[in-house]
Amino acid sequence: MKTCFALLAIALFHSVRGASWDYATVNEWNTLHPDFCGGSEQSPIDIITEDTVYDAVLDLGHIFGEGMGDSMGNASFSNNGHTYQVDVPASLQPDLSMRGAGLSFSDYKLLQFHFHFGTINNPGSEHRINGHQYPAEVHFVFQSPSAENDSNVGRDYAVLGFFIEEDTSGVFTHAGPVGDLFDKILDIEITGDAVFLEGILSVRDLIPLYNLDIMKTFYHYSGGLTTPTCDERVQWFVFEHPLYISSEQYQKFLSGKDSNGNNIMDNFRPPQPLNGRVVKRTKLASSATSFNDFTAAFTCIVTFLVTYIVQ
Repeated sequence: MKTCFALLAIALFHSVRGASWDYATVNEWNTLHPDFCGGSEQSPIDIITEDTVYDAVLDLGHIFGEGMGDSMGNASFSNNGHTYQVDVPASLQPDLSMRGAGLSFSDYKLLQFHFHFGTINNPGSEHRINGHQYPAEVHFVFQSPSAENDSNVGRDYAVLGFFIEEDTSGVFTHAGPVGDLFDKILDIEITGDAVFLEGILSVRDLIPLYNLDIMKTFYHYSGGLTTPTCDERVQWFVFEHPLYISSEQYQKFLSGKDSNGNNIMDNFRPPQPLNGRVVKRTKLASSATSFNDFTAAFTCIVTFLVTYIVQ
């Protein structure tokens, strides 16, 4: 029974992604899909830090499975016409698990991760911080099959959202497995194209799991999937410190084509009304409305160094 539930849940997730929709009508999703996209707990949102509420439970952070440092093996990397997505093989999902930080269930398993981005001159992150939109955002999508045993299935998805900052200095670029991932975007330029990673890329290469300053600096709220049908089933964890990629790597996002032959770009949904929801934060997350220029620059430099040089 549990296996059947898991298969149905995954099928539902992919059917949501496979429905007929596009970003040209993003401002009409609430009428095109009113049962879900017109709901009161939609995502993404603009996180106004001074309105967030500290929650000590979040300071415990997330606890990840032992497989986070292992190769994702033959994970599929595909162009689905809306974004580039890595689907984790089912056999690896039990070891790529997550719990803690107040999550309802104890065995959220990584299904996939994908990217949202803008254009060369315009940012494209889905969430925003005090109105600031980053160049891009990556979502790591987890789901718990334990929801089968809960009378209110509710929040069976948990998504970790990391902002992506573009390093325009020209001195930084990812090498190794992460660099290979960006290079493979050029192999999936047409909608429906897919390749197998067949390398040593691990989740730990992408998420700085052992950097506590980063991993314990986040905001949390209840929301929904950011694409139709926008099901309000997600516990969101949006991390304050961005990850960095080079300008060259960012531009590779724009090489792919959608089903109409147009470049994939601006694949983000604008912020949705909060409608009374409370956004919670960890102790390390900022509660100020803005940083001065020196503090902002210092934060970016330190984040860059500890994330990509120390590791």
